[in-house]
Amino acid sequence: TSQPLEFREVSTGVVRSTIRETAPFRRLVFHGNGKSVVGGGSGGTIWYALNGKLLRALPGLLLGGTGLRSERSLVATWTAYKCEIRDLDMPLESATITLEKAQINPPAVFSPSGDILAVGGKKSIDLWDVQTGKIRKTLTGHTKPVFALALSPDGRTLASSTRRSPSATSSQNKQEVRLWDFTTGEPLLTIAFDSKISSLAFNADGTMLAVSHWRLPEKGMHPPVVSLWDVKARKEHAVLEFPEGEIGRYGFGLNAQATVAFCPTESILVVALGNSLTIWNTKTREVQRQILNRSANSPLVSQFLSMAISPDGKSIATIS
Repeated sequence: TSQPLEFREVSTGVVRSTIRETAPFRRLVFHGNGKSVVGGGSGGTIWYALNGKLLRALPGLLLGGTGLRSERSLVATWTAYKCEIRDLDMPLESATITLEKAQINPPAVFSPSGDILAVGGKKSIDLWDVQTGKIRKTLTGHTKPVFALALSPDGRTLASSTRRSPSATSSQNKQEVRLWDFTTGEPLLTIAFDSKISSLAFNADGTMLAVSHWRLPEKGMHPPVVSLWDVKARKEHAVLEFPEGEIGRYGFGLNAQATVAFCPTESILVVALGNSLTIWNTKTREVQRQILNRSANSPLVSQFLSMAISPDGKSIATIS
């Protein structure tokens, strides 16, 4: 099934270009120069120029790509318990890392230099040396599998979160976010949550961590909230809540992911939830706009499956 890959202006939400014939991607990563994007899903991993030209098809599921400021354009893909790392600018070269069987399509993030790949998916985090294919260090302390990873743009702080178990009782379902010194591997902070954690993201200078998490009462359901944590002070700075009167127009379900991403050039946070994109100014804590994912030719709305923000902070790439 093909799904549209759309590029919108952050400032206005207007769609500027669309690539129609794309695979059902679940992850998107911009190339370091911002002139192309890599998408990955069950059909494999595809590298597109922004004009829609197919640049390359890669086997396996997309795990992640190098940071926006990286001089290297690396992507990691997963297939049959192996992680293959490729430099998009050197298409014939690749390195292979063999993962454990429990690590099915695990979260992964590159260091800014591209020499280390952090991989979750189990109760610890392995820091792999991209050149040698060997583990440099293993970070331990989580009691549940690591579901999400984020690395600050300066490469100093790693954030990890655990996965909520659908079969566990509410008392057993406490989750946590941990902050680590990425250089030494030392734990810096553990943050406990009583609800499902969806996504993590650092701001441009690495001083703030956004955590999207659900509030799940015994009866009914509320929209998620986004907690903003001051990394240096190691305390919660603010909580962003969706406007209750508006969110009802934007469909979401229990399995929906509230994906967060900061613009790399300013204090703007974008949250993809269900059928909507919500754009927050984190300084004023105000919603600048909400964008409903509605086709111009149809009254129907579609779920946003993934998004990425361009290196210059001006464009949002979305799959729906």
